[in-house]
Amino acid sequence: ALRPEYATADHQLVLALSGNGCRPDARGNAVFCTNLCTGERGRWERYDLLGVAEEEKLPAWAKDAADRLRIKTKAKEYER
Repeated sequence: ALRPEYATADHQLVLALSGNGCRPDARGNAVFCTNLCTGERGRWERYDLLGVAEEEKLPAWAKDAADRLRIKTKAKEYER
């Protein structure tokens, strides 16, 4: 599903934020994600994602990016 220029490890880590495909028992396929490397948001199909990475095995830059995105998302929810 990725173009060749994005087929590197730093472009394949995303934080799944919402969508019916995020839930394990869901019937839907839509997963709305944010790329940890670029910060771009996008929609993926559930079958395009390989799995869930264990947080302790992520590189330091990916952990920091995920933490920043979680804080940013919670701040937006609080504003609503």
